[in-house]
Amino acid sequence: MSTDFAPGSLVRVRGRDWVVLPGSTPDLVKARPAAGRGEEETAFLTALEKVTTSSFPPPDPKTAAEVGDHASSQLLRDALVIGFRSGAGPFRSFAELACTPRDYQLVPLLMALKLDPVRLLIADDVGIGKTIETCLILKELLSRGEISRFSVLCPPIVAEQWQIELKSKFNIDAELVLPGTAARLEKRCPGGDIFGHLPFTVVSTDFIKAKSRRDNFLQRAPHCIVVDEAHGCAQPSAALRTRGASSQQRHELLLQLAQDVDRHLILVTATPHSGDDGAFRSLLRLLDRRFETLPDELGGEGNRPFREDLARNLILRRRSDVTEGFGDNSPFPTRITSEANWELIKAQVVFLKRVQAFLREHGRTNGLLSHGGITLLRSIASSPEAGALALRNLSQSPALADGAVPPADQAEDEEAIASLHDEIPDGADTVDPSLFPIPAPARRADIRALLLDLAGQCENLAGAKKDPKYRALLTIVRKLRENNHQIIVFCRYIPTAHAVAKLLGQDLRGVEVEAITGDLPPEDRRERVEALGRHPQRLLVATDCLSEGINLQYRFDAVIHYDLAWNPTRHEQREGRVDRFGQLRTEVHCCTLLGKDHPVDQRVAKVLNLKQGKIRASTGVSCHVPEISQVVDSFLNASLDKDFGLFDEVPTEADLLWEEQNRRMDRSRSIFAQESLREDLAPLTDSLRESQEATGGPSLVQRLVETGLPTLGFTFSPGPDEPGCRQKLLVMRCKGVHLRLRDQLAIPMADTLVLAFEPHPNANLVLHRTHPTVAALGRHLMDEALVNLPGAHAQRTGAITTRTVRELTTLLLLRIRYQLVTGHNQAPLIAEEARLLAFSGLADEPVWLDEVATQALLAAEPAANTPGGLKLQGVREVLAHAAGLTPRLNQLASERAEALRVSHQRVRSATPRRGSRRRAQAEVKPILPVDLLGITLFFPHHGS
Repeated sequence: MSTDFAPGSLVRVRGRDWVVLPGSTPDLVKARPAAGRGEEETAFLTALEKVTTSSFPPPDPKTAAEVGDHASSQLLRDALVIGFRSGAGPFRSFAELACTPRDYQLVPLLMALKLDPVRLLIADDVGIGKTIETCLILKELLSRGEISRFSVLCPPIVAEQWQIELKSKFNIDAELVLPGTAARLEKRCPGGDIFGHLPFTVVSTDFIKAKSRRDNFLQRAPHCIVVDEAHGCAQPSAALRTRGASSQQRHELLLQLAQDVDRHLILVTATPHSGDDGAFRSLLRLLDRRFETLPDELGGEGNRPFREDLARNLILRRRSDVTEGFGDNSPFPTRITSEANWELIKAQVVFLKRVQAFLREHGRTNGLLSHGGITLLRSIASSPEAGALALRNLSQSPALADGAVPPADQAEDEEAIASLHDEIPDGADTVDPSLFPIPAPARRADIRALLLDLAGQCENLAGAKKDPKYRALLTIVRKLRENNHQIIVFCRYIPTAHAVAKLLGQDLRGVEVEAITGDLPPEDRRERVEALGRHPQRLLVATDCLSEGINLQYRFDAVIHYDLAWNPTRHEQREGRVDRFGQLRTEVHCCTLLGKDHPVDQRVAKVLNLKQGKIRASTGVSCHVPEISQVVDSFLNASLDKDFGLFDEVPTEADLLWEEQNRRMDRSRSIFAQESLREDLAPLTDSLRESQEATGGPSLVQRLVETGLPTLGFTFSPGPDEPGCRQKLLVMRCKGVHLRLRDQLAIPMADTLVLAFEPHPNANLVLHRTHPTVAALGRHLMDEALVNLPGAHAQRTGAITTRTVRELTTLLLLRIRYQLVTGHNQAPLIAEEARLLAFSGLADEPVWLDEVATQALLAAEPAANTPGGLKLQGVREVLAHAAGLTPRLNQLASERAEALRVSHQRVRSATPRRGSRRRAQAEVKPILPVDLLGITLFFPHHGS
């Protein structure tokens, strides 16, 4: 006769207890060990193996030596909680995270869980943690069984960073789908069907937008899509449509993906509103077509319904919104900005006037300075090395070759102009000849000779003794080094970066200096950053290839702009590499190097960055101006005609452009900063805290490590103190610990290790709740306790004599399992949690304590030794009356099940969109009997 095995119940097979999993049948039982890892899931054929129902045995100490103390009971509780991988709270994924998100980073998750499907635009400021916010949503939807696949569409430069974040913090293995990986993946997948066989992918948007690949992707696309740098997929208004076909293809791809009304779509960008309402609305209509009809102005009481409607799908916050409004101590450093000036020497002034004369005569198109001419000026302003190379490359360009030169095609022009204005992050070391005017054939030889002569003159200006810009840099670096700052020097051009790195390497003793530029592939850049980060004294010189797509806040805390970024967004992204969530130091320094009398530096600084600084000061965020090239061009042309004199006044049309952008940005931020969201989220605070406590945070991990590992022979001492660092290190000595035990705990084979509980560049081990060492320690302690090994350090029973209680009090450690159903056609999920229940008096007439009094017992301190016989007798008395305690334990399980049901429903109370599926009500059922895992007795101390 077959037996039905309910999911969550216990069975006994092969001499151990197992938890039955969903999908089991009378003939095939799927299960995981009751005291093991989820990776050990297996299945048993009942026709071949004996599978019987079981129940969890209560503690059964035989001697007084098997009854521990308060500390051993606490160790058991911590080990139990750390072992949970399927918490019962409304946030199913929290037990599986390898990071600890801040409260403010959970706001997009809470918003997402109220949408069905999830259609969300996350537009928080640079450095707040949009990637973590998005990954939290993905992980939660996966843990709930609402999605089984997803794709992240992003620029290729940030693809690897997405892959790393998904794996390291959320335990999700995603494949990169890029031009260099697609062929290999197609060979791996049956029929070459990448998206039909790989559940999690990070895809280059530009790779997949091509029609030959787009159609296949649209057919096989996952039910959940994330789009990073979504502003690059917007469709500008007709009057501002200057990006060409590339952005149009991206937008068309997203439009077609959004047509599936059940598809989850998450858009991510730091610059959603660039001042072009048409582009902004093109992103909003991807979330819902009804947003196409929003009024032009959303302010005023009459438009409140429109604002509230849009606010369900849009979150757009400044740094101040998250540091002041959600109760955390600020997780961000204080940014200290400064400028350092340097002055031209006489030889540079003479050289620049020769360049000016050359450009005035040969570098114009239709009376205006060509983009090639502007790039040449910029290269010379960067460094003698970059300027000389640009001049030599220009002398050899097709524009100056004998014979006719056909004009470049439009696509090349677009890319070159984008690079000029910092829209392409990899540094360039050439002047694009397609952007330089073609002179008359008779003059080309003379122009080539002049350019080579200028290149030689430029080279003679190089070197530490001749270059005042480099000398100013060295002064700043040495000053920052006095306070032990780890510095990134950002340059615009590759030759500049290499030249600066070489000189700094010669001038800074004991400092490891590395240049990382766009001539390295992304994987090599990351490896070199990792290697450099292992040096205690380090300095990184980089081009803008590292201004996005890589986290540098764990290894560096200061930025120097050797070259100005002409795009304010790029300038902000550079500083955002260190001034972001996760920065270890409380202060970061950002310094801009400016030529006090250099025409290019002063013009760009005055017009772009100083205006940008005013906007950032007033709105708290940097803005993006699509017409930036027009502004820069007009200023440089003006400078060319005035012998490099600087205008004191900004042209009226440019000033109006900035003011309009300021107005639009300020209005958008005030409307969509989700100020009202705090009141809406207030009822969810208890659910949030409950989930965090049920799965254990960094403090529990640290307590388990610091109390559990010493019982196994490891010793600890404080790590080196680092001034200004918000995180303390811990030194662990492993000498004398058996190698087999170290292998079981996944601890590296070294006599001394430096530990941290959040990312730190100087730590050998960064421990979190899902780290193999923490998980193995929890399992080791639990296994010792459950099999009642002699000398076990975590004990199922314990006793303490304390002044905290006035009469005998008993604390019960319980493990409760539940069946959860959270959606239509979903198999039940199995969840578990640890609960404490306490009573005073004897077990045959218990007086049950409330939650506050129960939690207060955890802070009890021993006041005297407890006699062994008294401990053993007290535990046996409780066990003798365990049957009488069962009704209260079952009542607690039912109360918790109802509370969890309400909490799940409150978090996921979504309003479905028209045409989409409707979500079912959550169901939570306790699986009885409750497991009695531990008993701790608290004897009153009546002495003085």
